[in-house]
Amino acid sequence: MNKNEDAKLVMITLEGDLNGFEVLVSKYEGPVFNAAYRILGDYEQARDAAQTAFIKAFKQLKNYNSEYKFFSWIYRITINESINLAKRQGNRRSKADMPIAVAPTQSPEDKLRRNEINRCIQDALNQMDPKYRVMIVLKHVAECSYREISQVLDLPEKVVKSRLFRARKVMRKMLLRGDHSG
Repeated sequence: MNKNEDAKLVMITLEGDLNGFEVLVSKYEGPVFNAAYRILGDYEQARDAAQTAFIKAFKQLKNYNSEYKFFSWIYRITINESINLAKRQGNRRSKADMPIAVAPTQSPEDKLRRNEINRCIQDALNQMDPKYRVMIVLKHVAECSYREISQVLDLPEKVVKSRLFRARKVMRKMLLRGDHSG
């Protein structure tokens, strides 16, 4: 589905057909939850943040600008909600294990190694400043382009590139030093 199709779904929702919004929720609930989960590191908090993001989006649907992707708009709401929740929770974020897809041919040792790497990455993310955590999540988890990150965060692309560079540097340093264990 492209930007125009999402805009049509928004329009029919605003005209009273709630099925349009249901389609948008179905389309974006996975990526929205994943972004919130990577930022918060807690399954229940991520569910709450994702649900709140969709509620806020629905309430503010009339303010959606169809010149931009709905994806960018809902991601911005999700990121802001997740950051706000993380700030309210302080250091009480859990160090939850991230579920990962594992090829059926992987050995138990490979699965264990992959789970440990994943846990280390999530622990490092949990300890990062939210402005850097968001950059890593949007670029490497959500696979957004610099332009999309710029739109989601309402930042110039130059700032996105600079902040992402710093975020990667911080992440690398944490992982190499072992500062990720909690």
